[in-house]
Formats: sequence, C-alpha cells, structure tokens
Amino acid sequence: MNKVITISREFGSGGRELGMLIAQRLQIPFYDKELISLAAQDNTLSAEVIEQYEEHLQLNTLWSAGQNLLPFYQQPITDQIYFRQCETIRNLAAKGSCVIVGRCADKVLEEALHIFVYADQRARVERKIQQGVNGPAQEVEHQIKETDQKRSRYYEHYTDSKWGSMRNYHLCIDTTYNSLESCADAVAVFAEHFRR
Repeated sequence: MNKVITISREFGSGGRELGMLIAQRLQIPFYDKELISLAAQDNTLSAEVIEQYEEHLQLNTLWSAGQNLLPFYQQPITDQIYFRQCETIRNLAAKGSCVIVGRCADKVLEEALHIFVYADQRARVERKIQQGVNGPAQEVEHQIKETDQKRSRYYEHYTDSKWGSMRNYHLCIDTTYNSLESCADAVAVFAEHFRR
C-alpha cells in the first residue's frame, strides 16, 4: 500500500527540510517545487507562469493590470494552476509512496498522512537568517508574516478549511526546540504504523 505524507508548514518552520529528511528516512520520493515543472508538462501554462502565480489568489480577474476585459467564462490563471497541481498530486500519489509539501495536498489526498509543521516566531526568524535571507530581523519577521497570510488565504480559498487548524492534520510538529532530524525520526516511526 502506498505511503503518502503531506506537509503543510509555517514559513521558516523547516517544513520543507523536514519533508526531505522524512523522504530520505522512508526512502520515498519528495515533491515540493518539482510539482511546478510536473504540472507544466501536460499543460499550456509554462513552469515560469505556474511558479509566478502558485499560492496566489487572483480575486479580480476582470480588471488585472495590463489586461483587457476577460470573458466571464474564462477561468482565472490561479484556478487553472491549482487544478493542474491537484491532478499532478493525485497522479504522483497513485504511482507510489511519496512526501508532498504544500499546495493544499492534505485536502487533495484525503487518505494520506497529514502533518503541520510550526515553530515560534523567534526560531523561524533565526532559521531564515541562517538560510541566508538578507535584511534585519524585523524585515525577516515581516516576510514570515506576509508569507503565512498568503498561504492561509490560498488554503482557505480552495479548501474551505482553516489553515493550521489541528483538526486538519494527524500530526502537528513544533520544530522550535527539536532538531529536524529527531522530528523526522519520530514521523518515520509514526508513518510506519499509520493506517487510514
């Protein structure tokens, strides 16, 4: 039986890195940004367009800057990207075990193991600075808040669920005081025994 793990994460919590470690421990494929090129392969949208618009909402498609009035029946580009990525996520899960980060995968794949990764603000700022994000801590903190708000709006728009709510996930992991390696070990054990 396929073992599929979805990871939702606060920006700067180490969710992407944790996903990579979990995939290594379980010796299964890992997908995050790779979903962009995979979604673009069978689509008229380029990987660059998908990367530019993914996890963004295009709420007013009729009067976008530099565009003419769009027909009422035309699907917004953000919706096109979302549905294309959903299809790609389902195809990957059907092919075999894997770890998928972000992109509302927890709602796309109801039968998967769902994890939410979070940390306190100080730890997230420190992690982003260690990863080479430039600027003072105050600017990094602003970027973190902005990214989380964007992810929350996107998730709640497409899923009608609250982003970060513990009821959406099987495991919520705080990376503030625990190493990503120890968190990955714990998830790998949990995943081995997880049955849905």
